[in-house]
Order: sequence, then structure tokens, then C-alpha cells
Amino acid sequence: GFNQFGSSILPYLSQHGVSLASYCIAAGLCASALFAIAHPSGSCIGLSGVALSMVALDARLYPSKTIRFLVRFTPITLKAHYAVMGLLLWSVFGTIRMATGGSSGGGDDVAHAAHLGGLLYGFLMYELIERNIVLWKKKKRKTWNYSEKRTISNAFH
Repeated sequence: GFNQFGSSILPYLSQHGVSLASYCIAAGLCASALFAIAHPSGSCIGLSGVALSMVALDARLYPSKTIRFLVRFTPITLKAHYAVMGLLLWSVFGTIRMATGGSSGGGDDVAHAAHLGGLLYGFLMYELIERNIVLWKKKKRKTWNYSEKRTISNAFH
């Protein structure tokens, strides 16, 4: 997921001044926050929310792109738009089912709320960037001018 979707969204993020690292950190925080809200006494570890945020952003950028994945060992091929809508529905219903205690035996061991948080973050970032409302910008680093001659006398001026 990270290699395929990260390399796909990286040019878009870079073009708009957003680093992939800051995107991933914020996506992880968003996914973890939604999980903590839905399951105050639970805990979750992993990067699936980050991966799904990348899938959501990629699907918004390239809705006709073909995505292949496995569901219970069955290969599925869908356009990105339909695949991410299916993931969104599965995450919404899974989160509701888990939050209302509707699953027997303690659940299906899927962090639906974290997945939902990641998907929503990917959608939100696309909308913020397209509307030019980015919350952070990549800072330009100061560079040293090596062509300028340095002497002791002009070093302190």
C-alpha cells in the first residue's frame, strides 16, 4: 500500500508544499483519534489508517485508476472510485456495529474506526488542497552560499 499509493500521491503533495512525512503523521493521528473516540477503553496499533488515507487521496486524484485486491482470497478489480466507496461503507457500518456492541464474540479484530479516520483524512486533505486551504506548508531550508568568499573581516558583518 505505502509503496504503490505513496509514490502515486507524492508528486501531488509535493506540488502543493505538503511533505509525505507530515501527511502520514497527521493521517495516523486522525485515524487514532477517531478510534479513541469510538472505543475509549480500547487500544489500536498499526498503520492501516494511514494506508487508507493514501488510498482515499489516490482515488480522488485518479478515480478511474484500476485497483486490484483480495477479499477472502477472492481477487477483485474495481475502479478506484468504487473501491474507496466500498471501503468507506464497510468502515462506517463496521464502526457503528462495534460502537453499539452489535458484534458477538468481541468483534472481527478490524479497527474500522481507524480505517474510517484514515479515509476521511484522505478525502479532507484532497478538499483542503484543492480549495487552497492547506494547514501547513513545507518550509524552505536556508542554504549556504558557497560561491561567496568568506574572510574573517566580512564574517562578522
